[in-house]
Amino acid sequence: MEEPIEESIPDGFEVFDGYDKHDPEVMIKSNGSFVLNRSAYELLVEPQSVSVFYHKEKRVIGVRAGSHIPVHPSSRTTRNHFSFAGKAFMIHYGIDTSISRKYSAKLEDDMLLIDLNLEVKKQVAEEG
Repeated sequence: MEEPIEESIPDGFEVFDGYDKHDPEVMIKSNGSFVLNRSAYELLVEPQSVSVFYHKEKRVIGVRAGSHIPVHPSSRTTRNHFSFAGKAFMIHYGIDTSISRKYSAKLEDDMLLIDLNLEVKKQVAEEG
């Protein structure tokens, strides 16, 4: 097996690693599923499955690596979005999914937090 090639990086330059880095975002699609962008997925340390929590008073969804809901790539060709089922969760907590919405996410301890009060943008055409 070949040794990896070490390359020096010239001063002031960055190495492009193959994908566009974005702030962590989560889309809640109109079908109730969650779609995490790569940044959000990596914050959770690329889990195979997740557990989902809800704070009713604050209207904040929490997602962390767990064993309840399987996570899978949203596309067979690209690995930039990762989705998992959430329709029953949305119905149980009365969360509106009449249209897809995208939210910023942040990691607190080991939980990815999605504040439903801070919508990034409404989606008409759905991604991933």
